[in-house]
Amino acid sequence: MAVKKTGKRGATQRMLEAWRSYGNGRAGSGNKKAAETLRQPSGYEEVLLDGVLRGRGWRQKADGALFASAVASMAESLRVLRFARGIKAGKVLYSLCARSGEYRNPLLGLPDFFGNAGYPRMRYERNGRSFAVRMQSQQASVGANIHAFEAGLVSGFLGIAEGRPVLLSESACSANGSEYCVFEEAPARGSTVEPDDLSEWLLRLLQEGAPRSSWGINSYYSNLIWETALHSMYSAEIRGIVHYYGDLLGRITRRDNRKPEKELGRMLDSLALGRMRVEGKASFHVIFDAVSMRRRFTDISLAFASGFLGGNLQVSEQSGGYSISILQ
Repeated sequence: MAVKKTGKRGATQRMLEAWRSYGNGRAGSGNKKAAETLRQPSGYEEVLLDGVLRGRGWRQKADGALFASAVASMAESLRVLRFARGIKAGKVLYSLCARSGEYRNPLLGLPDFFGNAGYPRMRYERNGRSFAVRMQSQQASVGANIHAFEAGLVSGFLGIAEGRPVLLSESACSANGSEYCVFEEAPARGSTVEPDDLSEWLLRLLQEGAPRSSWGINSYYSNLIWETALHSMYSAEIRGIVHYYGDLLGRITRRDNRKPEKELGRMLDSLALGRMRVEGKASFHVIFDAVSMRRRFTDISLAFASGFLGGNLQVSEQSGGYSISILQ
């Protein structure tokens, strides 16, 4: 699948350009006014960031966010884009913490944000002027470092607190064999390992269901992960990747003589791509909550369903979701 290239510039240079491109306000940890005047992302992203910070939303399976992060790590250009979106979000998150009045130092808001998101036990580690950030996670392994958005978010947040560009890259990842996700202020490496194990993980999810675990992720944060992955420049590529994995799982379902509609409903639920209600033979309804009912997100769900069912779909929008019929 063709994905646009980002050129031959070094990864560190691209990260620095991303940091500068979303407002270059300088704010020490006590300078709220400078933080508040930063350029902000779309209203939807700010609503999601504020919702996570305030502990809104609900816990849902973490598989959807893992899937979104892995899909958006398929090419270096996608990772650079997600890092840049993270920079933007981190700067806005700092301004939200500064304006909230709940934190004597806005830096204290970042561990609360990630704790509410579903990443407990975040801590800063500092060596002179250099930062490292460590977060605990219990994500399944997909064979890649996949948290470019989180690296950007922490970089943007700390950069405003420090009054200088802070560029963190993920040196260890819970989705790549580590107990912790570790973000270090160090020269960025080039491409990370591609998520070779993503297919295996999805097959296990299809065959065994979600593992029994108390770990979940905030619904607002899960939507934020998808939102930052669905940039208009790459939306067609992302839909194509999702359709491919839906097709792969659907073929295995039919090979094993299982009911595709039933298994599709289970997979949509596991991956937080909507809830499905079967209405009749070859007809069903996919329902989304109010936060998720956005065209770019619902298109991802429909791309997965189309690939899974392996046929032409007739789709009509209804209140709160879509009615889908399989055309014979």
